[in-house]
Amino acid sequence: MYKKVCLTFLFLIVLVGCTRLPSRRNHSKKEAKHEKNLRVRGDIFENMFSIYDPSFLSSVWPKIRNGVHITLSDNCYKNLTQLYEDLAKGRLWAYMVTDSSGRYQPGIFAGQRFWLGSKRQCFDMDKNLREAMKPKDLLEYDWTIGTDVQGVNPLVEQTRPKFRLAYSVAKIYMTVVNTNFAQQFDITIGLCLPRSCDREDITSVLTFSVMLTDNLKSNRTSPRVVKMASLREIDDYYDFYHDLGAIVLFAITVILIVTSITATALDMKLFRCKKASRSITFDLQKYNNTDINRFLDRKNNESIDNICNDVSAASNFNNVSLVAMKDVDLNPAPPVTLDVVNAERASGSCNRCGKYRRQCKNPKKAENLPPCPRVKYSSVASLPHDTSSPILRRLFLCFSMKYCWMRIFNTNMANKNMSVMHLMKIVATLWVIFIHVSVIVSYATVNNMSIYNHDYMYYILATGTLAFDTLFFVSGLFSSHHYFYLRSHYTVEELVSFGGFFGQILQYVCFITNRAVRLLPSYVYVIFLSGIVARMSIRTSAVTLPDADHSNCDIHWWRNILYITTLYPAEEECMQISWYLSTESQLHVAGALLCALGSGRRGRVIAALLLAALLATTAADVTTAYRDYVFSMPGVFTAYSTIIIRPWARVVPYFTGVIAGWLLYRTDGILNVSKMTWYWLWLVTAMSLLLSCSLPWLQDGWAAAWLHLTWPGALLWPTLLAATKYRAATRGILDSRLTACLSRLSHGALLLHGPAARALLPADAALCAHAVCIWSYFAGTALLTLFGSLLLSLLVEIPFCCMLRRLSDCANK
Repeated sequence: MYKKVCLTFLFLIVLVGCTRLPSRRNHSKKEAKHEKNLRVRGDIFENMFSIYDPSFLSSVWPKIRNGVHITLSDNCYKNLTQLYEDLAKGRLWAYMVTDSSGRYQPGIFAGQRFWLGSKRQCFDMDKNLREAMKPKDLLEYDWTIGTDVQGVNPLVEQTRPKFRLAYSVAKIYMTVVNTNFAQQFDITIGLCLPRSCDREDITSVLTFSVMLTDNLKSNRTSPRVVKMASLREIDDYYDFYHDLGAIVLFAITVILIVTSITATALDMKLFRCKKASRSITFDLQKYNNTDINRFLDRKNNESIDNICNDVSAASNFNNVSLVAMKDVDLNPAPPVTLDVVNAERASGSCNRCGKYRRQCKNPKKAENLPPCPRVKYSSVASLPHDTSSPILRRLFLCFSMKYCWMRIFNTNMANKNMSVMHLMKIVATLWVIFIHVSVIVSYATVNNMSIYNHDYMYYILATGTLAFDTLFFVSGLFSSHHYFYLRSHYTVEELVSFGGFFGQILQYVCFITNRAVRLLPSYVYVIFLSGIVARMSIRTSAVTLPDADHSNCDIHWWRNILYITTLYPAEEECMQISWYLSTESQLHVAGALLCALGSGRRGRVIAALLLAALLATTAADVTTAYRDYVFSMPGVFTAYSTIIIRPWARVVPYFTGVIAGWLLYRTDGILNVSKMTWYWLWLVTAMSLLLSCSLPWLQDGWAAAWLHLTWPGALLWPTLLAATKYRAATRGILDSRLTACLSRLSHGALLLHGPAARALLPADAALCAHAVCIWSYFAGTALLTLFGSLLLSLLVEIPFCCMLRRLSDCANK
C-alpha cells in the first residue's frame, strides 16, 4: 500500500513537470522571438538611412554582372570590382577608401544632414599614388586602370590605392514613409570612388545600393523614396588659369594697384613730370583771412611775377614756398561733402553751418546771411584741381591713395546735423551682416532644423527686417535732403546750364543717374568677384550655399547693373544683397520724382496721394504676408525669401525717410512745437518702438508685417530732434574719424559681406551651431568685410567718383 502511494505521488509530480515544461519552452520561444524582433527593428532603423553601403556591395558584387544588373563604364566597373574584392579580403587601402566616404550620422532628426566622410583622406591617398609614380610614368600611364607600383615602406604600400581616386558630393532628398511618421530629409553625402567613374556611373552605383538595401537587406520593411538632386566632383584646389573671369579681374586689380601706387608717388612728389605746371603753394593755417583775401584780390589784377616778389618780402608770409609755376591754387580745407567749406565772414561765423543759413553762428544777429561758399572738390595738395595741368594728369591723380585716404577719414561732412542717422546706418549695416551670417550658419551648421514659428532663426529674421527698414529710411532721408538742398541753394541754370521745363527734366535725370553711375564701378567689381568666389566654393568645398551665384553672376549680371533683379525670380539673382540695391535704386527714382512734383503748387495733392499710397502698400504687404506665412518654411533660405525679400514692404520706410527730409527742409533748422505736442510725439514714438521690437515675440506670422509701418514712424520724431534741437550735441558723433570712415564704408560692406562670408566657409566640414561659433563667424566676416571695403574704396569707389567730378568740372567750364 505504501509503495502504491509513493508511485502515485511520483507519477503526479512527473505529470505536473510535464505540464509545466511546454509552458517554459513557449516562454523561451517568446523571449527569442522578442529579441529577434528587437534586432530586426534595429536593423530596420539602420537600413532606413543607408544610402551607400560598400560593405553590403562587397558581399554581393561577385554575383553582379555589368550591363545586366547595373550599367557602368568598363574602367569604372573594373576599379569598383577591385575595390570591393579587396574590401571583402580586408585590405587596408580598401578600408581607408571606404572610410573616406560618408555614412549615416547620429542626430538626423535634430538636423544632422552632412555625411561628408573625409575629403582630405581621399585626396591624400590619391596624392600618395601620384607621388609613387615616376614623372615618365605620369605622362604615359593610363590612370583609368589600376597599377601595381611597389613601395619601399610596407605600411605605405598597404595604404596606397590601386587606382586614382576622386571625391564627390551628392545631395539627396529622402522621404521615409512610416506608419507613425512621414518625414523628408535633405542629406549631403561625400563619396570617395574611382576617378574613372563619371556622374552617370556614380548615380548608378547609388541607385543600385539603395535598391539592394530596400529589397534584399531590409526586405522592404522600411519603405522610403530616395531621389538624388545634384552631384558635384570636388577638386583639391581651384584652377584659376581656366577661369577667364578670374584672370580678367586679377589683371584689373593689378592695374588698379599699380595705378594707385604711381599716382600716390606723383602726388607725394616722389618724382615729377618733365613738364610741370607753375603754382604757388603755402600753408594757410599760418595766416589770417585778411591777408589771404588781399592776396587773392591782387591775384586777379596783377601779374604773377609782381605777386611773387611781394609775397617773398611780406612779413606775414615768411615761410611761403614758391615754385616756378603758372597759376595760384588754394586749398584751405580738405574735400567735403556737397561742396560746403568753412569760411569766416565779416557779418558772422559759418563754422560748419551745415546746409541752412539759420544754423550758422551769428553773433551780430544779421539777417539774410548768404549760404556757405561753394568750392570745387580738391585733392591733396593742389595737383588734381590745378586747372593749368592736363586733364589726363588730373584724372590720373584721382587714384592717389593719399587723397583717397583723406577722403575716407575726412570728418568735415556737410550733413553733420544728421550724424545720428550716420550712426544708425552703421549699426543697421552690421545687423544686416549678422542676419546673413546667421542664415549661412543655420544652413551649413552641424544640426540644421527646419524653420518653425518659434525657432531662433525666425526671431532673427523677423526682428532683423528692422535693419533693412532702417537702411531704407536713412536712404530716403539722405536722398530728399540732398535734393532740397540743391534746390534751395542753386538754380536750375547753375546745375544743368539751362532752365525751363526741359531744364527741370534734365536736373531730375541727372539727380537719379548720378548716384547709379557713382556706385556702378564698385558694384560691377563685386559682382564678378562674387561669381569667382562662388565658383571656387562650388568646385573645392563640400559644404556650399543653395544659391546659384556661380552661374547667375555670369549670365544675369546685367540685371544687377540695371538694378532690376527684383523683376525676375529669386532663383536667378546674383548676390544675396542685390534685391536691396535694386529696390533702393527704384525707390530713389520714385522719391526724386515725388520731391520734384511736391515742391510746386501741387504739394497738397502730392502729399494726399503719397499718404494714400503708403496705406495701400501697407495693406497689400499685410495681405501678402497673411497669405505667405501660413505655409511651412522648410529651410532658412526659404524663410529669408518669405520674411526679408519683400520689395513692396520697403515702400513705407523709404518714403517715411523722404517725408523726414522734407520736414527738415521746411523747418530750416528750427523746430517749434508746444509742450503738449512734444509729450504726445514722444508717447507715440515710445509705443511704436515697443510694439516694433516686441511684436515678433508676441504674435508670430503675418502680424509682423506691420513692423514696416510702425518702425519708420518711430524713427521720424527722433530724427527731427537730432537734426534741429539737439544738433549741437549730436554733431560730435561725426567728429570721430572712425565713425566717418565706417559711414562711408557701409555701402562697400553691404556689397562685400556675401563673398567674405562664403570665403570663410570651411571646405571640409559643417559649421558649429553654438552661439559662440555664430558670433565668432560674424566677427571674422565683419572684419574681413570692412577691410575689403576699405580696399575697394581706395582702389575703385573714391577714384572713380573723383574722376566723374573732374570730368564734370571740365564740362562746366
